[in-house]
Amino acid sequence: MANSPPTEIGQTLPTSMTSSESQAAEHANGHPLYDDMSLCLSSHPDAPPVYQVLDRPILPDDHHFLSTAPSGTPSTTDMRRVAKEHKILRTPGALPDGIFVHTWESRLDLIRVLVIGPLDTPYELAPFVIDLHMGPNFPSKPPDAFFHSCTDGSGPVNPNLYEDGKICLSLLGTWPTDERNESWRSTRSTVLQILVSILGLVLVREPYYNEAGYEPRYGLPEFAIPSALYTERTYIRTRAFLVQALDSSSHGFDHEMIWLYRGAPRLLERAIEAAKAIVARSEREVGGGGDEQNREARDGLKVISKGALVPLKRTIGKMEALRLEPLDAS
Repeated sequence: MANSPPTEIGQTLPTSMTSSESQAAEHANGHPLYDDMSLCLSSHPDAPPVYQVLDRPILPDDHHFLSTAPSGTPSTTDMRRVAKEHKILRTPGALPDGIFVHTWESRLDLIRVLVIGPLDTPYELAPFVIDLHMGPNFPSKPPDAFFHSCTDGSGPVNPNLYEDGKICLSLLGTWPTDERNESWRSTRSTVLQILVSILGLVLVREPYYNEAGYEPRYGLPEFAIPSALYTERTYIRTRAFLVQALDSSSHGFDHEMIWLYRGAPRLLERAIEAAKAIVARSEREVGGGGDEQNREARDGLKVISKGALVPLKRTIGKMEALRLEPLDAS
């Protein structure tokens, strides 16, 4: 994975339980990325738990790894390591703002994660669901991971997130490592580290440069427009993620979704207001969204092209319709 140059984040979490819990929290919440762009979800007194062990006898049938049955009786060492991962995840303050984790009492090897896209990126305020499985070779090998794409074949939302569910990340062993991308290390790497990396290294402001080999293009004027076009397509596609999540299944995060988008954080309202602001700014600043004379004003997020305005306005209409419909959390 080629990382966007302005986004750098440490990728080492120690596994000593004495130090890892506090350092994990510092790693996730103390980095300027989260301080400057926090959704401030935890500040609400009625915020749902960010980590939950569910005791429902029936697991979600759409978990990608549900059919991967545990092979035999896990060893005591394996059970301790899985328990250790959960202890890190449930440590207060460890999970970055905007990440919610579910696991199941009967299948602690399975994890489902809800990630709310960080602000000031084309992913902002949109929900992303990821399934993880700590398999029989864990922690010698990283957990298996699957991304629930909602693009319906219209194209990917990130060079590292495939429409078929593959997540391209060196920590997952799905991309070669280099001096900037750390590989999985059984004695040091953690599930929390993977989640932080997805939030900080994948869901970035200019995902175009995450494409393999594109990092040297960053800052070169001839690639500004291709990057802007990629960003605006991504922004529109991820608005569709939001619409689909509220209009149908929430992958088991029904309570969280209702609270996030209809409750105190008002994420649905904020997403509508932000999209309308982009439309107004684009029509005002560049003569309708993309005339040749003002191409340098476009960044694909604050100001988009004329061609992108039509689908964005259409998606805004769908979001506004959802605002009037009740959500059923039953």
